[in-house]
Amino acid sequence: MLRSSRTLLPIRRKPYRARRKPSILTQDWIRSWYKEFKEPRHAVTTRQVQTVYIEKHIIPYLGHYPLSELTTPIIQAFFNHLQKAGNQSRLKHVTPPNPGLASWTVKKIRALLMSALEAAIKFNHITTNPVRKTEPIVVKTLTVAPFTEEQQRIFLAGTRRHRHHLAYRLLFYTGCRRSEILGLIWDNVNLGKREIYIRKVLVCVDGAPILRDYPKTKASIRSIPLHPDLCEALEAHRVMQQAEKDKAGDNWQKHGLVFCNADGSPHSPTYFLHNFKMAIRKLGLPRLLRIHSTRHTFATNLLQQGTAIVDVQKLGGWSDTRVVLDIYAHAVQESQRSAVEQLYSNHQQPN
Repeated sequence: MLRSSRTLLPIRRKPYRARRKPSILTQDWIRSWYKEFKEPRHAVTTRQVQTVYIEKHIIPYLGHYPLSELTTPIIQAFFNHLQKAGNQSRLKHVTPPNPGLASWTVKKIRALLMSALEAAIKFNHITTNPVRKTEPIVVKTLTVAPFTEEQQRIFLAGTRRHRHHLAYRLLFYTGCRRSEILGLIWDNVNLGKREIYIRKVLVCVDGAPILRDYPKTKASIRSIPLHPDLCEALEAHRVMQQAEKDKAGDNWQKHGLVFCNADGSPHSPTYFLHNFKMAIRKLGLPRLLRIHSTRHTFATNLLQQGTAIVDVQKLGGWSDTRVVLDIYAHAVQESQRSAVEQLYSNHQQPN
């Protein structure tokens, strides 16, 4: 039997390598993830804010990166950029413009990106989340001071002839939020019982004021008693509004709003805020006084007068008494001190 002189060598095969799935771009992933998993569960206003975070901040800076190429240093640089130069506001009355985004906003953007990349891990697009090792965003607590009695008097006297004057008075004497006062409709005003009912809010959606039926929480839906002077002012305001309605004729917009433009259309919440700030500046009041200071003034005054915390919580529409205690701890301590001193004065024993 003849044997071949050739030696048969084993066939060398290249090791099998699975083809790598091409990495999806960050912009494609975050858009599809938000649309499918988050957008259906978000309210209109939340959806608008989240979309701004995605389209105006995340995608312009990170959108061109494949998900697999995102690293912690890249994302940390993104957050640093937002805090130093991320403010894209072009409002003319903001002078000088603040170049950086507020730390609270950056924290929200970080949370959104964290959530999007955690979902990317579940779908095997990446193996680790580079946001996890970035530095947490430290939120600077913004001090919102209440108006003193004199500052409140100056503000209300100085805006007496302004179209928003009665709305300002209600802010001070009901503790309502701006959106709640601007969303107040006549159907929710009961002058006979001297009450208003908070059932709607006016919010901005895509830059346009929209009346919504659902305030922030169940606690936000509430009734608030009114002083007789405010009832008289509201009655006079309704007469004035009826004259504007007659003048507008068919051009009158039938929203039923207590506070509106001369044609019945909703006020712009942005310009309402702008007018408030302008009044603060023109009257020479401290810049740290903000529109939310009216709400703080309402709660602080009630607590210092000895009003029960649970009543303050219900009137202000806070979700829990603990929120009132956290925000107004100083006012609570002062009211307690006053109560103890009054108790001692009333029961002081003779020497």
